[in-house]
Order: sequence, then structure tokens, then C-alpha cells
Amino acid sequence: MNQAAMDRVIQVLKRISDKEWEDYLRNEPEWQFTMPLSKIYPENTFICFMLTAGLNDYQLKGRAEKVYWPKLVKLGQKGKIPQGRDDLIALLKPFYQNERFHETKINRLFRFLKSELARWLWQADKLLIADSFDTIWERLAFTMRQRSYKKTIVFAMKCLFIALRMLNVGVEAIKCNMPIAVDSRIKKITSKLQLLGPQKLNETAIQEVWQDILKEIQKERPQITIFHLDSYLWQMAGGIN
Repeated sequence: MNQAAMDRVIQVLKRISDKEWEDYLRNEPEWQFTMPLSKIYPENTFICFMLTAGLNDYQLKGRAEKVYWPKLVKLGQKGKIPQGRDDLIALLKPFYQNERFHETKINRLFRFLKSELARWLWQADKLLIADSFDTIWERLAFTMRQRSYKKTIVFAMKCLFIALRMLNVGVEAIKCNMPIAVDSRIKKITSKLQLLGPQKLNETAIQEVWQDILKEIQKERPQITIFHLDSYLWQMAGGIN
């Protein structure tokens, strides 16, 4: 790790106010585009919708804010409100049939929504879900047969975090302690800031350096989570401004 570069980044990030951090989170496509569904779907249905969408947000036909989230939300608005997990599968399956890697994505759709975890999430109180956040993370990874630190798992948990915040659950109620989701933009900005040498620019090292930076930020701003940091970095690296 480049300590001098880390110190510079930490000093810049410490100047961001709590409100500004929250604004970056609210500016994410996952928040902006799904607001209509959050108002018409029952809370648990919305939570499961967000997690499902997060699990399949990869290898898209274009930018997520153009070809993925708007289309999913439009589909949700046109169809009947899902009354059960099978209804949500029936709603989303036609969409994923036309996506890249459609067989894998349909398998992931069924694997999650047919799981015991999804059954529990469909009926659990949102405050209990928030309090069980880290446990849900581990159960989700087990359910999807992936490592807990992998990008699609961590991103799905970010979607759950956003769903809970949209449902007015306070940050302090959400017990989360996980790494950043390493995608091309996070890798790009980590490299540009020279936080790691080129030979060390791997997933584990990137997650560790941002985890260390977050710990320093939280000494002054304990409400800031890895998801706030991820939103800021994603947008600074070329996302929606």
C-alpha cells in the first residue's frame, strides 16, 4: 500500500459531510430508478426484488442505468404486484430470458427466490433484516454457492442496504461489515489514485486498502458505510454525476 497516497485520499474524504455521503448513495441507479416500485410494492416484496436484481446485475448489454434498472422497474410497474416468490419469478423470468448469459441468470433467479433465505426475507420485519445484515450476507453467499467477498454477492447486499434505506431504516440500525465490490470502476480509480502498485492491483488488495481507508473515515463519521464509499467512488470513476 502507498501510505502517502492513502493519507491524501483520507483527508479529502473526511471533508465530505454526512449529507453529501447520503446524496451520493441516493444518486445511484439502484435508488433513483426503483423509487416508483418502493411506493407500490409491499416492503418485503420490494426487498426481495432488489436483492434478486442485484444478484443478476452483471454482464449486461449496456450501462445498467440504461438497459437494466429502468427496464426492470417498467416491467414491475406494468405487471401485477407479486403476492409470493413464485409471482416474482414469473414476473422476472421473461426479462432474464432475453439477457446475456440468460441460462445462468435464470438459474440464479430460481436459486435465490426458491431458497429458505428468500422465504425468510419475504416475511421478516425490516428492522430484523437490518439487524441480521451480516448474517444475511453469509447466507446469501452460501445460497448462491459463491464466496462472500465476490462482486455480485457484495453488490446484491448493497441493493439490500439501499432498499432498507429507501424504506426509512436508519443507517445505525443496519449491521454491516463487508468489503467493497470490486468492479472495473473501483479498480480504475484505485489505480489512478496510486493506492497500490500495478503488481498488487488484485481484488483482495483493493478491498483491503479501501477497508483501511473507510476505518479512518469512520473515526470522524461513524455513519458512513462501505456502500456510501462505493457509491462515491463509482460516480467519481465515471458513473452518474
